Amino acid sequence: MDNGMIHPKFEEKIQKVLSVPFVFPDDIIDRLKEDRTV
Repeated sequence: MDNGMIHPKFEEKIQKVLSVPFVFPDDIIDRLKEDRTV
């Protein structure tokens, strides 16, 4: 990508993976809400 650290052979596949937004599962969010320091 920008810094040239990804081999060109894998750039397209990696770009597809990175373009999908990550959504935390509800169970993880619920546990985080229980923690006062979070």
